Amino acid sequence: DFSSKSLLLIQETSFKVSFSQQVEPVKINGLIRTFSLSFTNLNVPLNISCVPDSSGYFYIWRMNKWVMLPQNILLHDTVFCEFPDTGTFTILARWDTIPPLLIGPTDTTVIQRETQLDLDFRIEDSQGLDLWIDPPVAIVDEDTVNLKVSLSREENLYSAELSGELEEGEHTVVIKTTDVNGNVTTGKLGIVVSVPFEIIKVSNYPNPAITHTTFGFTLSKPADRITLEIFQPDGSLVRSFTLDNAGSGPEFIDWDLRDRYGRLVGNGVYGYRLTARRGIYTVSKTGKMAVMKR
Repeated sequence: DFSSKSLLLIQETSFKVSFSQQVEPVKINGLIRTFSLSFTNLNVPLNISCVPDSSGYFYIWRMNKWVMLPQNILLHDTVFCEFPDTGTFTILARWDTIPPLLIGPTDTTVIQRETQLDLDFRIEDSQGLDLWIDPPVAIVDEDTVNLKVSLSREENLYSAELSGELEEGEHTVVIKTTDVNGNVTTGKLGIVVSVPFEIIKVSNYPNPAITHTTFGFTLSKPADRITLEIFQPDGSLVRSFTLDNAGSGPEFIDWDLRDRYGRLVGNGVYGYRLTARRGIYTVSKTGKMAVMKR
């Protein structure tokens, strides 16, 4: 199905040799056939079939390697393939059937106390990974994410990173990687994100306070109620504040340096306690501040 401006160009070209690869060219009508393919504005995927002299698969040339196309289908003596991209193609027989070696936290369950996800893997393959047509991916629950892959100083040893943000709860991560000869490795792990309810940080500014100060705090989860209490050094209550339905932060409470009767407090060191309540859980954090009026 071609549009009025579609262009398809197939030209025969010379065979390219990948010296480190365990593949062998397959002849078509007694000859090794290599062709360059270019197309524009195709309305449907381009499918090509061929009857080679012996069994083989369509490969595309990428970065001095032949990379097997993942859409190959062998039916009797015919190989069918969907071509996802332009480039140089040929039909090869592969001798490599060993999948990549995936080294990392797979076949396990990871429990973490934060929503940030950071996983590192190493991938080894003697023939090299497919980084172009079917690159390494992670399937996080139902979303597919490309891994950040880099080649180490050792040939055919790769580093792969997965980072992102997860919601609290149980998650499944599947790592999938394919080598240049179409061999696939998958690794699966479970991740349980269980974030505790806590006050991550509380402080006030300016400190020392001259005319006023602002308390800022951050929670790991929203709170039903926040209480801020300010005390004299002897423990007597100076002032208290309440804040309902506080978010995870940052949140702020201003103090004009007046006590609960409206009187300005004197210079000195004061203690404070921030208490957060969420359902049946209550957490607190204390600190000190100074008042130094001119």
